Amino acid sequence: MAVHPTPALVTQWKAEYNAVRGELLDLLITRTILGGTIRVLERRRGKCHPIACYGGFVHDSLRRSYATYGAVAVRRMVDTDKGTVSLKRLLISIRDHPGVLTRA
Repeated sequence: MAVHPTPALVTQWKAEYNAVRGELLDLLITRTILGGTIRVLERRRGKCHPIACYGGFVHDSLRRSYATYGAVAVRRMVDTDKGTVSLKRLLISIRDHPGVLTRA
């Protein structure tokens, strides 16, 4: 069985996939950490300072920060500007070069 070199485009796709995957994992990890922090604050609802309690400044700030972070991450995933690495550009590139990938 002959070994064929990996086309440069596939190598590029792999690098872009790893970058996109890293961003998505960061988003998931951040969600998990902030979700756990918010749950701790909710359990301590009546036992903590009003600034840190559920509905307080810290709780609301965490929720807003994650919402903003998530919106920015999604925006980056669908960015089509030349020179950016995004999930949308990766999928478009794969679609536009169907002969590069094979099942072999």
